[in-house]
Amino acid sequence: MPEERIGLMGGSFDPVHHGHLIAAQDALEGLELDRVVFVPASRSPLKDHSPESSDEDRLAMLRAAIQSENRFAVSTLEIARGGVSYSIDTVEEQALLHPGARLFWILGADQAAALQHWHRAADLFRMVEFIILARPGFSWDPAGLPDEARVHPIESHTFSVSSSELRERIRQGRSIRFLLPERVASLIKTRHLYRR
Repeated sequence: MPEERIGLMGGSFDPVHHGHLIAAQDALEGLELDRVVFVPASRSPLKDHSPESSDEDRLAMLRAAIQSENRFAVSTLEIARGGVSYSIDTVEEQALLHPGARLFWILGADQAAALQHWHRAADLFRMVEFIILARPGFSWDPAGLPDEARVHPIESHTFSVSSSELRERIRQGRSIRFLLPERVASLIKTRHLYRR
């Protein structure tokens, strides 16, 4: 039986939007993954603040967003762990959950430049491969990484919207239509998320 190929995609997803989903789809197709697992962080080590919406709301939005794609899944590992989450902790737990699987971490070229400075980077390079999504305006040179880092740069579709921009649009009463899945927009409206 061939080994399972699993992509892991971390982030706050506050809220999840089409850019996240497009990136996951590009990684899925680009490296012929069996599935992509979204891993919402309790708190990211790269951000100095906690997500604005609750863990429950972010999970509900993610599940609504991926409802029609059976190759996408959501992991609650980092939320259950609480506090600042490091990628290596999640990779080690996923390796235990999926013994024998080939694990990939999906990230943008803007994040890849600092990859060698991630927490326990040497262990990460040993346990997981990296799918680097091309981002406009960010040049990235893999030559700066150690030889043991396994990276797979792929071209990805661009969708220039950010979660922070969406939160601000909501606060200003502007439309978020077409920027995220309708099911997510509906949840934001009914749960009164990101209002002033």
